[in-house]
Amino acid sequence: MIKHENIVYIANISTIGGVETYVYELIKKYHDLDIAVVCKACDAKQKKRLKKFCPVYIHHGEPIECKVAVINWDTSIINYLPERIWKENLKPGSKEGIYQGVHADYTKKEMGKLPQDPRIKEYLCITKEQMDKFPLMTTATNYRLCRNPLELEEKEKPLIIVSPTRLTKEKGGDLMLQLANSLDKQGTPFLWFVLTTPEYLEDVIFQNHNVIWVKNRLDIDWFLDIADWVVLPSKMEGDSYTIREALYRNIPIVARQLGYFDEYGIKDGKNALIINELNVEEVAKRMLNRLKFTFKHIEDGYKDIFIPSKSHYKENDRKVKLRCTFIGGFYAVSEDVQLEQGDTIEVDEDRAQELLSFHCFEVLP
Repeated sequence: MIKHENIVYIANISTIGGVETYVYELIKKYHDLDIAVVCKACDAKQKKRLKKFCPVYIHHGEPIECKVAVINWDTSIINYLPERIWKENLKPGSKEGIYQGVHADYTKKEMGKLPQDPRIKEYLCITKEQMDKFPLMTTATNYRLCRNPLELEEKEKPLIIVSPTRLTKEKGGDLMLQLANSLDKQGTPFLWFVLTTPEYLEDVIFQNHNVIWVKNRLDIDWFLDIADWVVLPSKMEGDSYTIREALYRNIPIVARQLGYFDEYGIKDGKNALIINELNVEEVAKRMLNRLKFTFKHIEDGYKDIFIPSKSHYKENDRKVKLRCTFIGGFYAVSEDVQLEQGDTIEVDEDRAQELLSFHCFEVLP
């Protein structure tokens, strides 16, 4: 037998959804009461977070002893509740009874009909709008407004990690996955944005659920501006522009030791964490404390190479309209668009010359 003063029953608690959030917020707020969640099935992660606040029972047909039951659309659970809480002769003013939450607009045809049962004490409408519509949903008159609870939690800010990379074999996707898993293992919340081209979506790094693929783009500064760390554990780099751009913005890096690091003043513990296969867990722990530093910009050498003459260049922004003539269609890589025969595209003059060289387009007036 399941025995508690208050029962919240939801037939199926899934991985994510509005009802799932409702149950969590309800239990979180009223966990000081003798309260329990009962369901037929429950997602493991949802069950874990609910159990921080109250017992969670998977119902197998056993009787339930309670004074108040709050249920959702599945009224079959009423058959397992004590008769006394739904008998008509309850004392006036008593809280005991079965309350059914109305979490959908049953005036919409696609929602079907509101499940009803004469043993329901009150229907709980979650908004005033819903309460006003309630007479259109059913002939029942025992309903009232009962808004859903929501209280924000103070949570640790997640680490923001950014990795703009082509993710070829030497770029260290396997080491990145080890680092992501170590951060998970130590309980560190993080979001890791990997900016790369679609052909690398099979890389192992994406096996971690906190790693988010972002299609490759040129304006990576948007992501660097929010980054706590830039992680690029490549085995071979001549001079990584991404590493330098991160350091110029005073964002620490996680990287393998590369030959030019000493020359540039990239040092472990100062502006970088040097990672290898043997110290991944140590690096994960050290990432909890972001390094603070100012990085001196590196002077380039081209002022001594180019002839100092004044530019007279003016960007040509004239647009040209092209029509695809190729029967098999054409994928325009720069524009990331598939053009079928007869489709048109408008590009600048230089790009038009490139596309015309494929002999798959004609110029339109």
